[in-house]
Amino acid sequence: MKVAIHQSGPIGGRAASVLLAEGSLELLGLLDQDQGSDPRVVRVEDLSEWDVLVSDTTTPATIVERAVIANVPLVLSAEFDEPIPVPLFAGASLLAIARCLEYESDSDPTIVATTQEGTPLRKGDRVVFPPPIGPLRTSRLPDGSLIAPTNGEWGGLIVKGKHRSVGVADHAEFLNGIALAAAAVLMATSAMPAGPVNLEDVAGMYLDIAESAGLEIARFQQP
Repeated sequence: MKVAIHQSGPIGGRAASVLLAEGSLELLGLLDQDQGSDPRVVRVEDLSEWDVLVSDTTTPATIVERAVIANVPLVLSAEFDEPIPVPLFAGASLLAIARCLEYESDSDPTIVATTQEGTPLRKGDRVVFPPPIGPLRTSRLPDGSLIAPTNGEWGGLIVKGKHRSVGVADHAEFLNGIALAAAAVLMATSAMPAGPVNLEDVAGMYLDIAESAGLEIARFQQP
């Protein structure tokens, strides 16, 4: 597996560290960066020779264009809604993990909520996240999931069902790095059609890869 990575922030660096711990990784290619000290880390010269391109950029238009020109599958931490002619996993973040846990749940969850870096809200639905995060105010996305801005170093999620719930809490950059890296492994090792990946179709595989990379999911019964 040969993964090319474009790093624009700390999440990309975290994802690179997670990928270097992946046993099936042959080479990690740095796009627009100098070669690293690890012998498996090289500079990308010809993007078309790589199995997948992954990026944590928040402005993905240029990276999308480069992936399309090279005809290489693309993984983005940012959302991207425009159709493109290569396989695309957009929004590879903590929210993607939460949505996959929702799809894999054996009951219809009543709450699907994740944290996100930002200024905490003073209004909105109150959701209690696993410790040490605790209660936060949330806003609602169009799909019904909840986002809780927080300025702490911890991040997490809660998928709450009527009888069973799952939760995650860890350092936010680490969690988002795993989310990005797991999507890269999935796209590099699976034959995907052009266009956006349907999370419901890959939920189980994505979660398995994320857990192998260090994601710890707490599962518990509702009182």
